[in-house]
Amino acid sequence: MALLEKPLKEYTLEELESLAFKIREYIIQVVKTNGGHLASNLGVVELTIALHYVFDLEKDIILFDVGHQCYTHKILTGREKEFKNLRKAFGLSGFPKRSESKYDVFCTGHSGDAIACGLGLALNKKEDEKVVVVIGDGSIQSGVAFEGLNHCGFLKADMIVVLNDNEMAISKTKGALANYLNRLITNKRYEVLKTQFQSFLKLLPEDYWKTLERSLKRLFLPTTFFEELGFRYFGPIAGHSLPQLVKIFKRIKQLKGPILVHVLTKKGKGYKEAEIDPETYHGIPPVEKKEEKKELTYQEFVGKLLCELAENKKEIVVITPAMRLGSGLKEFSERFKERFYDFGICEQGAIDFACGLALRNLKPIIVIYATFLLRAYDQLINGVLLHNLPILFLIDRAGCVPDDGETHQGIYDVSTLRHLPNVTFFAPYFFEDLKAMVDYFLEKNTCLFIRYPKDKGEFKKNVGKIEPEIIEEGKDGIIIGIGYGTKIAKEVNNYLKEKGISLTVVDGKLIKPLPIAFYENLFQKNLPVFTIEDNLVSGGFGEGLKSFFPDVKIKNFGFESQFLPCGKREELFSLANLSREKLALKIYEELNR
Repeated sequence: MALLEKPLKEYTLEELESLAFKIREYIIQVVKTNGGHLASNLGVVELTIALHYVFDLEKDIILFDVGHQCYTHKILTGREKEFKNLRKAFGLSGFPKRSESKYDVFCTGHSGDAIACGLGLALNKKEDEKVVVVIGDGSIQSGVAFEGLNHCGFLKADMIVVLNDNEMAISKTKGALANYLNRLITNKRYEVLKTQFQSFLKLLPEDYWKTLERSLKRLFLPTTFFEELGFRYFGPIAGHSLPQLVKIFKRIKQLKGPILVHVLTKKGKGYKEAEIDPETYHGIPPVEKKEEKKELTYQEFVGKLLCELAENKKEIVVITPAMRLGSGLKEFSERFKERFYDFGICEQGAIDFACGLALRNLKPIIVIYATFLLRAYDQLINGVLLHNLPILFLIDRAGCVPDDGETHQGIYDVSTLRHLPNVTFFAPYFFEDLKAMVDYFLEKNTCLFIRYPKDKGEFKKNVGKIEPEIIEEGKDGIIIGIGYGTKIAKEVNNYLKEKGISLTVVDGKLIKPLPIAFYENLFQKNLPVFTIEDNLVSGGFGEGLKSFFPDVKIKNFGFESQFLPCGKREELFSLANLSREKLALKIYEELNR
């Protein structure tokens, strides 16, 4: 039976409460099966229902920031059946997606973007149209969100911003703004007096009672930050009370100008484990039916490595933009609290902060997802590289990223960083080599980048090295892998051996600077050369190698210029014709031309 038994606007408030329970149960069921953003979506069920109930999405617009809190929105906009295929290959995206539905107006996979986009929509809307932006308290502290708020208030745009305040971004929200919001929430004297005087004030002429209400608020609260920006502030509102939510949205729907509604929600609402530990349950993998032997991931290895190094290297400081758990930094953050900084969803600020630390002769290590690193490209160039500061970037989730779709892929970092000055760039496959590269950074005064995927890694049971290595000799050609490409190169060679072809397999490791002498010696064999990388072909490692050796027959394999959809890594490699079998067939054809 469908969750929606009749049009939403025909529901009574009691029926909406029942619907919220059913939607919450459905989200839990699907996310436990498929994986996904659980806690954040459980926290906005009533809020999303109320918005859909009051506003008319045939003419009104709702934007979600960050978009991963859109599951209830998808269910309410005709995608209830398809929701079972959430985050699967060719299934529903875990974020708003324009090609999926006319109700997904803007794809907000990265935080902070929706307010400015909403402003552009609001300034060019029809008279009776409403633009609503739902933004979390973690996202609103990002610089681009502040820019949107600033211009929205200045331009007096007719737009509604709903601040979903659950005191969490992915982990606990940090910073002065978080403390400020907490003061707004916890001033009980103001709330009591507001309730007692509200009925009296409403007996006065409107201009008088509004002035008195503002005066009362400012007597007990600091002048609200949002009002200073030009917004009318309403709140805080209980975010799981459908009667209160419906009432406030019906009221503000009649108003004009910039409006901010401060809504209090509980991340993980309705699922006990997620309520207790919302950070862990922010995004979860599918619940495995069988307990399999767990292999070490790059994220786990990096977390353990940094803890080991920090014990003896007091100058190590670790910074992450809101990715403490995802990047394996929980233990470090607990053991070395004074040397760990979660900068929130503020990548630009995090990198400039690291520059200041480096200028004080500390050794800042920034652990950051590849997709989010590009949000701070200017700081990379003008802050880090221009001054050649000794900062280590551990680029997590490099290459194709499972499940999250187009907005979270990490296949662009090599192409955007390789051509920049003062860059030393590594892509290890084996854990020992990754450690050797981190050790190299600690010994040298240089800026260093190390990329690795969201995947399991491998020990080579040998001494770690930062230079390229031949890991298997062959007679018919040479295949060079970079990072995870080394694993694929090994698999391709094993596959081709069954056809009587053997390749020299090289673990390339070093993207920049290229070790020219090593490759000059390697290419003396006069064999066809193939490169494989978990990155765009355009501007990647292979193109760099080819430009140095134009007379060598080099064929490069990697991702074409494209946006990768949802899917497991194996599915995405196959979709891009980079699976072991498809690559082996291409190389076999090349060798037999």
